Amino acid sequence: MQVEYNFRWFKRNADYFDDWFDPNTFEWGRSRYLAEYCSEHFNKWWNSKKYHWSWSDKLASHCSKDFKIWFDAEKYNWDDSLDPLIQNCITHIDIWYDPNIFTKSYDELLIESIK
Repeated sequence: MQVEYNFRWFKRNADYFDDWFDPNTFEWGRSRYLAEYCSEHFNKWWNSKKYHWSWSDKLASHCSKDFKIWFDAEKYNWDDSLDPLIQNCITHIDIWYDPNIFTKSYDELLIESIK
């Protein structure tokens, strides 16, 4: 049976992850949904070579507790995914902060995160 992975499907089936997920047949172009709806199964689905890094913001937003496993500064989508890092991964600022990327200082970002 061919499965169409979209957000509605994931909303309905995230609780049945172990029944349907197969890394060999999964449409990795839809890997953002794994981060959004299946973060509790992160260790079962995470694959840095298959994950679509254009959706880095979904990792920062939903998989922050696994930050040290998934974060890769060279693959991270810096163009569209800064706010989720600030909002959800501030405890790891020592790892991701780069003064060449951010216009705000390290201290400014820390202060902004607690507002």
